[in-house]
Amino acid sequence: MKNLKRQFTFIGSFIALTFFVWVAPVQAVDPDLIDVVEIIGTNPFIVHTNILPGDAFTDIMTVNNLTGTSQDIVMGLDIDLSEGIVPWPPFELEEKITVKIEKVGSGFLILPGPGGDTIATLQELDDTVIGLGAIAGSSGQVYKIYATFDPNAGNEYQNTKVYFNITMSVDIPDLQGSLLIAKTTDSVAPEAPGNEVGYTLRVTAIHGGVNDVVLTDLPPEGFAYVFGSGTGAPFIHQYASPGVWDLGDLGEDETVTVTYKTKISGNQDDGLYRDIAFATGTNGSGAPVIAVDQSDADNFVGTEVAVVTPTSESVQLKEKDKTDTTTKRIIKRVLGASILPATGAQISWVILALVLFVSGLGMMMYAKRKKALAMKNSNKIITKIVFLFVLGTSVLALPSQASATTVDPRISVRIEAPESPSMESAFAIGFVTLDIGGRDLSAQCYQTGDVPVTTAYVHNNGGNSGNCLIDLPDGTYQFYVRASYEDEEDTVFENVSETVTVEIKAGTPGTPLNYNREKNSCGVSFTTANDGLTTKVELYRSTENSFVADASTFATTLAIAPNTNGAMIDPGADCKDYFYAIRAVSVSGAGSGFVGDDDVTVKHKTNTKTVTETVAGGVGGAIPVTGGGAVAGGETTVPTAGSVEGAETENVSGENGSVLGEGTIAGDVSSWISSHPWWSALIALVLLALGYRGYQVYQKKRNEQSLQ
Repeated sequence: MKNLKRQFTFIGSFIALTFFVWVAPVQAVDPDLIDVVEIIGTNPFIVHTNILPGDAFTDIMTVNNLTGTSQDIVMGLDIDLSEGIVPWPPFELEEKITVKIEKVGSGFLILPGPGGDTIATLQELDDTVIGLGAIAGSSGQVYKIYATFDPNAGNEYQNTKVYFNITMSVDIPDLQGSLLIAKTTDSVAPEAPGNEVGYTLRVTAIHGGVNDVVLTDLPPEGFAYVFGSGTGAPFIHQYASPGVWDLGDLGEDETVTVTYKTKISGNQDDGLYRDIAFATGTNGSGAPVIAVDQSDADNFVGTEVAVVTPTSESVQLKEKDKTDTTTKRIIKRVLGASILPATGAQISWVILALVLFVSGLGMMMYAKRKKALAMKNSNKIITKIVFLFVLGTSVLALPSQASATTVDPRISVRIEAPESPSMESAFAIGFVTLDIGGRDLSAQCYQTGDVPVTTAYVHNNGGNSGNCLIDLPDGTYQFYVRASYEDEEDTVFENVSETVTVEIKAGTPGTPLNYNREKNSCGVSFTTANDGLTTKVELYRSTENSFVADASTFATTLAIAPNTNGAMIDPGADCKDYFYAIRAVSVSGAGSGFVGDDDVTVKHKTNTKTVTETVAGGVGGAIPVTGGGAVAGGETTVPTAGSVEGAETENVSGENGSVLGEGTIAGDVSSWISSHPWWSALIALVLLALGYRGYQVYQKKRNEQSLQ
């Protein structure tokens, strides 16, 4: 343990309703190991003048690790009474200054004190140690210090002073072992669905031995473990969720290397797929040890694998197409009853509905009275009853108080970067999440603005992988995943993934019209459809009258707008023996049907993509073991291309469950109600009042007729 003492001084002087806060310059006792970089000014270190109660200010401190090894940094604070401070309770300046410290790029630090959260007063921080986290070797870390002076502070704090000593400490484990972890993949180019991808993990003990080392590793959703491919250590838990490996006891400088292979699902969407891994153990004194990734001083490691589906579009043609042909496709998703998301009305709304129902029955009972005076009294009673019931249930419908939320570095969550632009409006975005503490995590997919886009997943035993199921109209969207754990005191510990951007352009251009080719010529002419989507036309050719339109038969392309006459010439030297076919393509890459020479058959291939949804509340396999190629979990199959032009194609999986897309309006209304409980309650009250008033008018007329 090496300490570097610094002096950190706050002086508050109340002059003409102005506070002055000053931090003395810092001096390093041992600058060859750690250094605090002075960002603002030269002498003093930090200066704030003319500060009034309620003012907030931010200062930046950079800590440089001058060693070549990752170091865990802690900062001690204590009030220094040697600077001539006169204790003057109860008016102590440190009581009225609150502090938050942000580790830039990692979130706010948990501060000591009775709250155990990210904010504390200077008084609560007196004689404490703050963990600043790990800093990678030969690198620096920026910290932001946010301080706020109590807006209710009065004149009694004039001329108060407080001086703090800061001690920077670096834990050098001479006898206590620690761990390093690294992960790599053999994938160097985009992979096609169905390919195998290998992973390698290395865990090394340094500064001493580490016992009972356990490695936890989670590949992306859809990357299935190849049975029997694991080498280097035995399994504690084979891959049907996170894979857990028993690395045993590691001596100093000993490295264990684990390798295994996965097979990418044949239905995998295009995108950049991320994974997570971490390792733990105990040192010689029995204290827990968490492995550190030297590349970024984090406790989690991971790689990225790109997946790209080879292009192979085709269609059958038998005669020239002289008419505007459009392809209409209906996609229905039906989830089996066993995997329906955990939907249902909130209890407060159920209670409100029951109360309104009971109130309505009461109105009907009172309506049977015949006398006008009795009816008038009854209406007054009913009004009071309904008002009290609605008032009570409106309180129940109000949102509950939000739980305290803390960024927890023990939780990691990573999200796939999907292909953009996307030619499909319905697709999946994969994610992986792990918790070093092994707690039960909830993972929720969000659209920017904290708008949930799918049902929350519950992952037992420290995490799992899953899919965010997206079904949105054309547009540009941003998505992220929040993984969290809530303790018994309603404190939420969470971490948030990267944010990924996707542009959805699902429109399919129309097939070109008026195709024409002069006999034995090398060129074709056509007219693009008036679809607002066509951006180019592609020409394919083959010496056979039956062929697959792919890279091997591609001839040339022409950039062209919709509803435009165009012509293309085959760049080949001798074209008289070729058969031709063309199609229109949108900016997102969506292709139309093909049109071409008479009696040409372009073989048609239909690719399908399967979206597998993890069951909410379950612990279903994140990456099922593939021995016989079976895929676990419920599946929804969506065709990536239409089958026959002019015909409607439906692809439905399962007979029980809900059809996504048909319930979109109801889902949007439900989502709006959940997001706007106050407005929903107000609208319900207005509708109830209008209905009740209409009922009164109706009943009044009815009573008048009875009296007559």
